[in-house]
Amino acid sequence: MDKPKLRYIEAIPIEEEGERRILIRDPQNMTDKMLALAPEAFMIVAMFDGENSIVDVQAEIAKRFGQIVPRETIESMLEVLDDNLLLESDRFRTHQKKMFEEFRSLAVREPTCAGGAYAADPVELRQEIESYFDTQDGPGSHNGEATKPVKALISPHIDYVRGGHCYAHVYQKLNHAPPVDVFIILGTGHAGPRGHYVFTKKDFETPLGVVETDREFIQALEDKIGNDLCEEEFIHKGEHSVELQLTFIQLTYEETQCPKIVPILCGGFHEAIKDGKVPAEVPEVKRFLDALKETIAESEKRVCVLASADLAHVGPRFGDEKPVDGNFLRWLESEDLEMLDVVQDLKAEDFFRNVQKDTDRRRVCGLASIYTLLSVTDAEEVELLKYSQATDPSGEQCVTFCGMTFH
Repeated sequence: MDKPKLRYIEAIPIEEEGERRILIRDPQNMTDKMLALAPEAFMIVAMFDGENSIVDVQAEIAKRFGQIVPRETIESMLEVLDDNLLLESDRFRTHQKKMFEEFRSLAVREPTCAGGAYAADPVELRQEIESYFDTQDGPGSHNGEATKPVKALISPHIDYVRGGHCYAHVYQKLNHAPPVDVFIILGTGHAGPRGHYVFTKKDFETPLGVVETDREFIQALEDKIGNDLCEEEFIHKGEHSVELQLTFIQLTYEETQCPKIVPILCGGFHEAIKDGKVPAEVPEVKRFLDALKETIAESEKRVCVLASADLAHVGPRFGDEKPVDGNFLRWLESEDLEMLDVVQDLKAEDFFRNVQKDTDRRRVCGLASIYTLLSVTDAEEVELLKYSQATDPSGEQCVTFCGMTFH
């Protein structure tokens, strides 16, 4: 490792025994091991970018702080990182190949949120989901008037404890609409896929049973695009944004009538934000959007496009300097609702420009999935059902989310 390189990791500020630490973990779920580093150690680790040698790191630390970090100390840090599969190395690549092969051999993607984000016992899970309809912020009972066909939805992918009431608003609308045959679920690829869109043809399992993936639809789309849409499918293994919709879908429909799904994870469109473009100006994105819209139009099934999308992510937990307070939350709500007004205009480019205007200051993690939905739906009417903010009492973080229907 002449020029060691840290893998793509998530860095989370935490407190441990009264001391400030940086928790680093693997969002791609190649390993479940995590390390809590002192800020000084994290500063060194962050220099492992594949460009700096150990000598370069020593020189930079000496330049900033006037002291030499012994080579043995840095080598020891690298050994710990490699042992925990957090470095790009031969050890990691061997492990990665094995993980890819094991996942590709599976016919069904197993649940990763059961027993964590929601109950693993099916009876308890049904009771849990039913409870969200009758919470203070929920929509109330399932009774209601029939609605027009639902062509698209925006639902959160935040954990149920914080956002279950908002899911309930969304899925109550489906209870009174004509049934859907296929949900195209546009999740967020939190693990940073290389491509803009990542598919899997695996069925998805939850404690309530197996939801079938519409492989025929995916194959028709692949034939149009001419690429393997499942090349990065391993990212689906640990990603929660598709899975968290499935239990609500399963309880909305009888087991024998459960719609099939087309699971898609969307990238972040960060280059388009930086370059001042809209995603459709990127040739491969434009080709994909045109092909997806065409495949939906050609399908004889009743298709609903579902953006599994949270909105803003703010506060020190996500890299901001100051804790969120009341004034900030009021500003945040104003900015979010202005953005959602643009969504209601059904213009994908205007929506993207709205987020782009401050280089995604609020870190809208559902940006790509909502943009994709707006690019392919032929809906004419939009309704905002619920907007909510989930704020940590300490002000360390706030995540916002909403529910919307498109007819």
